[in-house]
Amino acid sequence: MQVVFIGVRTQPGTIKPEEEGERHPYSLIDCAAQREAILPYVLFIQKTLRRRPFLIKSLENVMRKFLQSLEFFEENERQKLAIFTALAFSQKLSGLPPETVFQPLLKDNLVAKGIVLSFITEFFKEYLKENSLDDLIALLKKGKMEDNLLEFFPSGKRTSEALSEHFTKEGLTSLVEYNDKKMFEVKLKEIKSTLTTMINEEAEISEVTEVVKQQVKDAKFPDIEVVRMLWDVLMEAVQWSGKNQQQNSNSALRQGNLLQP
Repeated sequence: MQVVFIGVRTQPGTIKPEEEGERHPYSLIDCAAQREAILPYVLFIQKTLRRRPFLIKSLENVMRKFLQSLEFFEENERQKLAIFTALAFSQKLSGLPPETVFQPLLKDNLVAKGIVLSFITEFFKEYLKENSLDDLIALLKKGKMEDNLLEFFPSGKRTSEALSEHFTKEGLTSLVEYNDKKMFEVKLKEIKSTLTTMINEEAEISEVTEVVKQQVKDAKFPDIEVVRMLWDVLMEAVQWSGKNQQQNSNSALRQGNLLQP
């Protein structure tokens, strides 16, 4: 499998041969960094694996080895590997589970240097050319990364703002919108949990209001979402069963005071 990628077999423990020597004239590393040039290699491997399934494990091992060692490849070589990987998933290439790709990328030194972010950005761009965002999210989910996009970013840039800025600049606005929605749902769940706990503990209304206002401000929620969230939580907090009509009314009024400005 290594010959297909770099035109020659490497010695154990190495990624690229120190001395060129005799190389196969056709390899992924030596072709153009374009879909049209790389797709034939994907199709070749696909046909090979159908005839020789025992090579599936070899493909997985080679890919894991290369991805963990991206720093030893030139930038244009990493781009080719990213395009190949995206096309491999698009073509549903056997022997390439999502976790084989995404997990090895999370090496601290690769992430810190921005190599991983560059690779995964190229991967996203190529994959989304012929696949939907839902397909990409399903792929990330299988690789246990759908909630962890920020892990691809260097530690100093792991913010929603940095993520939005980077992927918007790269034309991946659909991914930005997905992440914004995901973050919104997470923050909304946190606020609901805080509000529910304080109500159940019968905290002072003024205290509850202050805490909720601060969390809403930090999360930058639109007013309509705030009202909807408050209504849902307050109605769930009212203990309806086992009370008469007057008790239900009083309980609802007490909780409803939280909706007052």
